[in-house]
Amino acid sequence: MTTPPPPPPRWQGYTGRGAVHMVDVRAHNQEEELARIRALARDYRIAAVAVLHDGPAAAAAGKPPDLEGCYAVVRASVERARSAQLCLALADRDGELAGVWRFHLGAAAAAAADGGLLADPRRVCEGIMAYGRATTRDSMLVTSDGAEDVAYLVRHITGGLPGRRHEFLEEAGACFPALYDIRVLAEWTHLDGSEPPFAGPSPSAFRRLVALAQDSGFWEVKTAYNAFLYGLGAADTDQLLSFKEFKPQRQEKLRRLHESLVQMYGEDYVGKDKLSNF
Repeated sequence: MTTPPPPPPRWQGYTGRGAVHMVDVRAHNQEEELARIRALARDYRIAAVAVLHDGPAAAAAGKPPDLEGCYAVVRASVERARSAQLCLALADRDGELAGVWRFHLGAAAAAAADGGLLADPRRVCEGIMAYGRATTRDSMLVTSDGAEDVAYLVRHITGGLPGRRHEFLEEAGACFPALYDIRVLAEWTHLDGSEPPFAGPSPSAFRRLVALAQDSGFWEVKTAYNAFLYGLGAADTDQLLSFKEFKPQRQEKLRRLHESLVQMYGEDYVGKDKLSNF
């Protein structure tokens, strides 16, 4: 009689620099995996999320005339979703993945049709929010299709989506204080008119994000692009408005200081980039 092989180590496939497999999560293992994700929070502070649901595609409705119309289309699409696949990946500041999870989610009717195997959307979305609150201030939730992905999360956390765009953006900011849309980082210019943080060729948006997170000036990017979702814009929070006012004032002070130093010591001594790190 052949002895069966021993089971793999409990954490195999989640951490380490080897291959990382995708963990499928349904009702029977949702609590175990959510607990595992929360336990990894302090060491793996970058969470990337993507949602594919069965609601009507927002793009099929055509391009609305304004941001409020864009939100109405997103809201209608997400509110009609009954089942979804939510993929979550955790990584650290060096770009090492802790794991990738694929949650199979469904409402009560969809779960019954699937034999009761689908995970609870509200429980999973609340678990992702709890992950963010278990991390420190330098954590972030990242999406490449911010509006619909985040709307799905907010819908199940709060019990429904608000009627107005600004209310939704405020809800999103309350649920996920450090929220970033990769598409916005790649396409929208900075507040000072400079190129987007992800502008130019790059082998991977994720690698660019990791490199940016290690930069000493990342706090400016985090403030300018936080809760800025593609197609919906950003909520003008007190923090963002203060930053918009502070940024040009700081640049003007540096310009005047640079002119004074040039007059005193000459351009060759001061150099064009002398004050870049102030």
